[in-house]
Amino acid sequence: MAEALEADWEQVHLLPAQIEDWISLDHEARYIRSFVDELDLGSLGFSLHYGGGRGRPPYAARLLLRAWLYGYLRKIRSSRKLERACSQDMGFIWLCGTLRPDHNSLWRFWKAHRKQIKSVFLQTVKVAASLEMIGFVTQAVDGTKIQALCSSRGGYGKEGLAKMLEKVEASIEALEQVLEAQSEGEDEPAATLPRALANAQTLQQKIRQARAMIESGEAKYVQPLEPDARRMNTHKGKQTSFGYNAQTVVDAKSQIITAAEVVSDNNDNGQLDRMIDAAESNTGRSTEVTLADGGYSNGQQIALAQAKDREVLMPLPASSKNPKEHPYHSSRFTYESERQRVICPQGKELLPLRNVHKEKAGTRIFRNTAACKDCPVRASCTKQKYGRVIEIHPHHRNVEAHRIKMHEERSKTLYKKRTGTVEPPFAWIKIQDQFTRWTFRGLEAANAQWQWICTARNLRKIIQTWQARLNPPLAAA
Repeated sequence: MAEALEADWEQVHLLPAQIEDWISLDHEARYIRSFVDELDLGSLGFSLHYGGGRGRPPYAARLLLRAWLYGYLRKIRSSRKLERACSQDMGFIWLCGTLRPDHNSLWRFWKAHRKQIKSVFLQTVKVAASLEMIGFVTQAVDGTKIQALCSSRGGYGKEGLAKMLEKVEASIEALEQVLEAQSEGEDEPAATLPRALANAQTLQQKIRQARAMIESGEAKYVQPLEPDARRMNTHKGKQTSFGYNAQTVVDAKSQIITAAEVVSDNNDNGQLDRMIDAAESNTGRSTEVTLADGGYSNGQQIALAQAKDREVLMPLPASSKNPKEHPYHSSRFTYESERQRVICPQGKELLPLRNVHKEKAGTRIFRNTAACKDCPVRASCTKQKYGRVIEIHPHHRNVEAHRIKMHEERSKTLYKKRTGTVEPPFAWIKIQDQFTRWTFRGLEAANAQWQWICTARNLRKIIQTWQARLNPPLAAA
């Protein structure tokens, strides 16, 4: 029987170990090193050296960037966990050449280069394009709601903030009285009291700013410690919490993310045009067809897409759909712009009504109470007291043209690709990469972190292609 293998801690090597041999040729860390070495960090806005001071030499920016990129690839997004990995994980040890950057240097590098990481993300898009991983035939746009770092407990509406402000002001008054009493006596005030007073005053200012945002109509709920966050449904079927809306554009060929942004809006309405613009800017060319869900659909976005000659496929909102066997749906009413009237399916004329508020927004209202009164199909057409009302929005013709296009068989076939294109990257990020909550406060930091997340996701796809080409499958015998 062969002797079992066991570690020999007294083994002496005649020749020193070479770092280059510590990991395999197809290891993920090797591609990270090659990718970073090809970057011109100076032109991308990175400091070439970072950290140091008090007699310590600074770290090279390439070393810290390699550590962070590999960290996000390995689901490590904390500077302290990254510090431990650089001394315990062979991939990190090899990437850092046995150097062990401390968490302060790692964190300061991340914070100082929040804007520059977008340039690194763009480089992954360019590399993917050079490897022909982007098809430019079909792309999909979608967003996902991710919970903010701040707490969602408590009332952060107008009344809740008023109660919170009352408590904080009472706390400030009590602290001021204690400090005043101690200053009049012989004892020196405790060091913690001025600090507590300063913290309470800072919180007081933030609560007042949050109340001002609500009073101005900017938001209904504001978290004082993270005023950029908004209430949104970050967990399906659960109570809404404060979060951000992470947007992506994904190419269908290899599911490379070509654009990534974070916004505070709690819905996708109004994001379509800017995300397509971002994808075109990042890749340098347009994609033939863009797919989006109904949350992006509105007249303005449809009109912009048609004006820019973009083929966009997305269902109209539920209120604008044309249900089967509904002969009196609004889409069956004919609008005659030259004569400023609407003809109903029964051939009756609806005339314009005066509504200053609606007209300022560009919407015209049409109704004919007398014609509806004796109409034999009124019960099937409307339940409104004064008869059927039809609103003609500024982009009415654009929406109607889009409605016709979405009923074409080609459009229906293409639209079926949406789910399989854009949903898997979100599943990988939230389930495989276990990223379900931002770890930094504020919209700017969340945007930077989303760029890191999407950069790592693109790198994982590129590395898979690189490994497949490095180790081609054996031909069948």
